[in-house]
Amino acid sequence: MLLDFVILVSLAALVYTFVGYPALMAGWARLKPRPVRSAPITPRVTLLICAHNEEDVIERKLENSLRIDYPRELLEILVVDDGSTDRTAEIVRRFADRGVCLVTQSPRQGKSLAVNLGVSKASGELVVLSDASPDYVANAVRAAARHFADPDVGVVSGRIRLQDSASAVEVPAGLYWKYQEMLCVWESATGTTVGVNGNLFAFRRERFTPLPADTINDEFTIAMKMATSGYRVLYDPEAVTHDIVSSSMSDEVARRARINAGRYQALLQTSFLSLAHPALTFRLVSHKLSRPLAPLFMIALLVATVVDWAGRGDDEIAGLLVAGQLLLYGMAWFGWVAERRRWPKLKIVSVPYFFVSGNVAALIGLYRYVTGRQSVTWQKRSVASA
Repeated sequence: MLLDFVILVSLAALVYTFVGYPALMAGWARLKPRPVRSAPITPRVTLLICAHNEEDVIERKLENSLRIDYPRELLEILVVDDGSTDRTAEIVRRFADRGVCLVTQSPRQGKSLAVNLGVSKASGELVVLSDASPDYVANAVRAAARHFADPDVGVVSGRIRLQDSASAVEVPAGLYWKYQEMLCVWESATGTTVGVNGNLFAFRRERFTPLPADTINDEFTIAMKMATSGYRVLYDPEAVTHDIVSSSMSDEVARRARINAGRYQALLQTSFLSLAHPALTFRLVSHKLSRPLAPLFMIALLVATVVDWAGRGDDEIAGLLVAGQLLLYGMAWFGWVAERRRWPKLKIVSVPYFFVSGNVAALIGLYRYVTGRQSVTWQKRSVASA
């Protein structure tokens, strides 16, 4: 009886997390959308780039930023160098005569304090946070800015398009972002999305409150502060950025482990989960809390089904559940082997490999949060060559 209960609860939790909640949002968006009063406005914008040891990409990033299709007198480009030990600051200074501003933070203090410093120096009505690696399409800032014509909008996050690469991460990561994109579109259409990213993250400067020094996921924390204050958080698939995926799955796991540790921190150490704003809490639990908890249900399901099948032997349903899980993990293992031996990419194994690796990252993130071992300083990820 206990095994049946564990199997039923684990299956229900996993199906709801990965299928049920997205389907619910899709239906809600279709039946009862909440329009946005967008207009082609051009408020003053500060493009804020927080950088640490980005000498390999910062020049390309600034050249791309200077090509953004936005009135030049209304676009401030501001770089906060967080204690870089390479040539990042030197390269940024070369752009001073082209209007790029540099602010240095030394010694290194982490991205949250770099964001605080940058916003305090910003002159724009809107601040657009950007990582140092992505390139913006020409109209990306205009696309994001138009939604702020609606006074209810506090944050707009943009779309990530991953460039092709030789990395084993590229194919499944692209599929993951398409899945994530549709969920964010549906959440936005019904009010507020809880999925944001650091490639293009625009917000109202006057509504910004400084981040605590130990904040791990800065964009998510800013967005949820806006949401709990009554502002909408939107996802705009037309505000496009191009980025390159991690060079290896181990690097992707490290990146996502940090994100998951920050997710636990943001949800469990703040008032974001509250009966005072039930609609937002429902989205946070369904989208942001259930995902990092998924590997716990996966482990429980595997153990319970194996024990149940071993005890019953002739139970076909239990046998199919065990076989299905073993197939999933076997394909993920084969994907791991294929990456290390540099075999050609196969979607049939790279997708399970990415899925299982993501859940391993969630477990690592939980461990780091519980033990307090996640640093607030970010580690520059390696990227695959495009």
